[in-house]
Amino acid sequence: MSGKVRADNTNELLIHLLQQVVRQDGEIMLVLEDAHWLDSASWGLALLVPQRVQPILLVLAARPMVEPLPLEYSELLHDPRTEKLVLGTLPPADVISLICQRLGVSELPPALINLITEKTDGNPFFAEEIAYALRDKGAISIAKGECRIINLQATELPDTVQGVITHRIDQMGPAQQLTLKVASVIGRIFEFGTLHDIYPIEADKARLVDYLTGLARLDITQLETPEPDLSYIFKHIITQEVAYDLLLFSQRRELHRAVGSWYEQAYADDLSPFYSFLAFHWQEAQVTPKALDYLEKAGEQALRSYANEEAVRFFSKALSLAEEQRGRGAEEKPTSNLPTFQPSNLPTLHRTARWELRLGEAYASWVKYAEARAHLERGLALLGLPLPSGKVNLTAGLLKLALQQALYRLWPAHFVGRRAAESETLLEAARAYEGLTAVYYFANETIPSLYAALRSLILAEAAGPSPELARGYASVGVILSFVPLHSLA
Repeated sequence: MSGKVRADNTNELLIHLLQQVVRQDGEIMLVLEDAHWLDSASWGLALLVPQRVQPILLVLAARPMVEPLPLEYSELLHDPRTEKLVLGTLPPADVISLICQRLGVSELPPALINLITEKTDGNPFFAEEIAYALRDKGAISIAKGECRIINLQATELPDTVQGVITHRIDQMGPAQQLTLKVASVIGRIFEFGTLHDIYPIEADKARLVDYLTGLARLDITQLETPEPDLSYIFKHIITQEVAYDLLLFSQRRELHRAVGSWYEQAYADDLSPFYSFLAFHWQEAQVTPKALDYLEKAGEQALRSYANEEAVRFFSKALSLAEEQRGRGAEEKPTSNLPTFQPSNLPTLHRTARWELRLGEAYASWVKYAEARAHLERGLALLGLPLPSGKVNLTAGLLKLALQQALYRLWPAHFVGRRAAESETLLEAARAYEGLTAVYYFANETIPSLYAALRSLILAEAAGPSPELARGYASVGVILSFVPLHSLA
């Protein structure tokens, strides 16, 4: 089953389930929070839902999107049924109402109101952090639903939200600071088991629940899922980023290694849901062979799911990371405290070629034919199977392929499957030329398209019976039907 068919089937199932809910319950509202994190497959589903499910109110909540915008997002924006609401800064009265709610009081002293409104300019998160910082430092007290000023004048606060968060972290005890920093390496959502096992100070592990309870009381983290799968979440991603940035580079690297090793052991039976997660952690740990291995797996997984944009990102990262490693001139080696692992070596020419071909496949499925062409041609050149350059060489190559096909027709048993031992490489190249057949065809380049179709067929024939061989015969027949060689078609 192709990636597109698999993705289409998944979407159809989800659409069917939503249609069933609408039939049973009437009009429904579907809210997608943090839509800026959606992958391409999810955007595709978001576009389908209002088209196929009625009546429904689809609400997408997102940060301001940056270029390039997802195509599906642009289509949703231009749908006449779409209403776009841009949230600006909050009016002072609303900011104060929010802070009263967060602190659990009915009103704020005038001096505190002035400080918050002047410093935060209507930014609700900034206002919250300032209020929490003043509370944590003892500049204000909260008791019996009343807020009282203790000493505002002696409290100097930074002018940025990141600075205020740093200030709050600095007020914590060392163990609680370390808990927050270690959690920030795991991710915005972090499992207690992971945090416990990678926490670097053994004597403090028994008190981790207390530290996390304290962080929740400070409104920095909160419970995400209860026991038995206990996990927590940073209430805001900026807090996670600030805590992470407070770590030394060497500390980050060792903690990323610990996270990667923990997940490999904890989920050894099936790591597939964590390929991209592990690629990130091993990359940040500077264990390049493992990072490349998981980037490749994540890319293949994305292709199978028809998540072409993500596949492009993973394989592009693999190529750039491998190039950086070559530039350093030496392969990274895991430290002795890492679990035994036999990664693929830093990429051979064949492995690099495969990534180029996968990029070409992803771009072609994404209907970005210029990029697909560049990567497919580059990958084939790395395999030593390039397209001839220049019109004369291309025509000569085409005649040579036609002669080979004539010989194949006369003595098929002699040619079909004769290089079965090399079938993996041959079929990789056959699929690449199959992709180029379509790319050249849509560019109205008949001769290159015919050359690519014949080359794909001949490579597939040499590998032996396969789906690529069946598609190769079909492609050549289609291409020949458009040129004045109908008897051959």
